[in-house]
Parts: sequence; structure tokens; C-alpha cells
Amino acid sequence: MVPSSALGTKELCLWARTLTPGDGGGWVQAERVARPAQAVLLVEERDAYLGGEPADDGRFLPAFAHALEHTGGYTPAEAKRVAGTLLSDVLPYDPMRPTSSCRATII
Repeated sequence: MVPSSALGTKELCLWARTLTPGDGGGWVQAERVARPAQAVLLVEERDAYLGGEPADDGRFLPAFAHALEHTGGYTPAEAKRVAGTLLSDVLPYDPMRPTSSCRATII
């Protein structure tokens, strides 16, 4: 856990990644997430998305919009708008706002 005071006073965009040992040594990014279950919208580009970073999420907008259009029943324009709200996959955090009284349990 990181105390809010260690994050400074500016709003941050947070995300996490999971690293696994690579075949040739070192580490390979196997997963990344801020909002859960976003990768399920992708088929062909899923591995590239999971191995990428939020700064590059714009390249996945067409694939997200296509999935929303065909699985969520969105119109093409609405699918594109919603995809734009899902990407980039980060959670905004403002350390100057009070935090919730809810606490997560780490197992």
C-alpha cells in the first residue's frame, strides 16, 4: 500500500501490470489493467493490448468500437463514443480529494 501523501498533489492516472518470467530470461508483461475485463472485448488484438501500455491505447479504438457494435448492440457512432471513454485504460486518482472509507483486504 502506498500512502496518498507519497503521490504528491497532482491528479494521477493509475494502472497495473502483471509480469511473468520470459522464456529467454527477464520478465514479460502478460496482463495489464485499470478497469477489469476490458480485454474480453478484443479478439485478434488481445495479446497486443495486454502487453501494451495505456499511452498506446488509441490504436485499439476501432477494435473496441467494433466489439461494442456487434456484441453490445451499439450504433457505430455510439460504439465509437463509448470506446473512447474506455480507452485509455487508466483509473484517475486525485490525492487532494478525500478517499472512501472502504478498505480493500489484501490476501
